[in-house]
Amino acid sequence: MTRLTHFFLPLCLSAILLTGCGQKTSNPDAPAEVSYEETDLDIGDVIIEDGIKKLEFIVKNTGGNAFRVTSVSTSCDCTRADYDPNFIYGGKQTAITVTLDPKDLADGAFERLIAVYTDLKQNPDTLSFHGVAKHK
Repeated sequence: MTRLTHFFLPLCLSAILLTGCGQKTSNPDAPAEVSYEETDLDIGDVIIEDGIKKLEFIVKNTGGNAFRVTSVSTSCDCTRADYDPNFIYGGKQTAITVTLDPKDLADGAFERLIAVYTDLKQNPDTLSFHGVAKHK
């Protein structure tokens, strides 16, 4: 019996300690905090004849409470943005998918802006992407 106790007691204590190590505890009462993986994307050369180009901006909640994207607007009719209106909980992320239709772009450098509104603040966050439009 003593041999069994000497074996299982340290094993159980080790399991308990290892289970708690390395776990990041989040505080669900902490304020929500929005962050972006990238705020300015270089999409390189865009061949106008290749048609629609899609890209994504990753939106993260690095805080505790949930927030949501309430609307997204773009600086040009050639650009459309789609987003998930559901809540983004602490530690989670979502994507804003941007679609660029290059058919009306002129040859040369371009930049487009995306305004992201959340229920965290009145003013939007501004994201952008840029590239160079070219014909084949």
